[in-house]
Amino acid sequence: MRFKPSFAGLMTCVMLMTSTGCVVSNSRSSSTTGEVKVEPLRMSNRVFIEGTSVEDRSILCEEFVVGSDSTAMPPMRTVLIFAGIHGNETTTTPVADRLIELLKAEPGVLEGWRGRVLVISLANPDGMTRKRRTNARGVDLNRNFPATNWKQTPRGLFWNGPGPLSEPESKLLHDLVLREKPVRILSIHSISRGRHGVNFDGPAKALAGAMAQENGYKVLQTMGYATPGSFGSWAGIDLSIPTITLELIASEPAEAAWKTNRNAIVRFIRFE
Repeated sequence: MRFKPSFAGLMTCVMLMTSTGCVVSNSRSSSTTGEVKVEPLRMSNRVFIEGTSVEDRSILCEEFVVGSDSTAMPPMRTVLIFAGIHGNETTTTPVADRLIELLKAEPGVLEGWRGRVLVISLANPDGMTRKRRTNARGVDLNRNFPATNWKQTPRGLFWNGPGPLSEPESKLLHDLVLREKPVRILSIHSISRGRHGVNFDGPAKALAGAMAQENGYKVLQTMGYATPGSFGSWAGIDLSIPTITLELIASEPAEAAWKTNRNAIVRFIRFE
């Protein structure tokens, strides 16, 4: 499957690694001969540069294409997962990286599912380098999307920039969504204990509930404060794409957060 960027420069699609193979076998009995036909589940994987940050750090996207050769399988669809949009939420990127490791080591967790998984584990590399919420220009990237609720906010920790999509990091996520048309999106964040949970925007209540069954988190219809120009407001509410903001416990070690949320994230991918 070939990835076709929609614009040059930031959207340079540079393939760094590719691996393919039959990783899981599904058995089906023939109605006429009784023979067992083995239809292998195939997974291809590559990582490419989706764009760059203000300070020219690469923002990588890992792609997994999952499915067999059988025409009986459901049509291919795409899900998007990203983390690290706030540089001070340092648990989020390791959890996304652990998901990548899981899909490479145990692709059988997606047996019976057909589709594409796109994972950006670090959406704000400049902020993560500084361990601060904003990007290099001091913009809260999660308030920099062209949602109908966008409005200018004062400079400070939650400054949403001079205008929607003023930052390359938010623009590449915006363009990725419009180009790839994911059927659902997961944004991984972290917050103080007691405020954590599975927040949803758009038609994602059932999806949030399914994930909460796996991780024991609360389902949050709202975070309790205004989020003008947030990714969830734009993608979930304005575009009606089921969008989950998974709020991890910020004080919890990354390994513990992964252990708690592993099955919830796999459930997100496989959700029907």
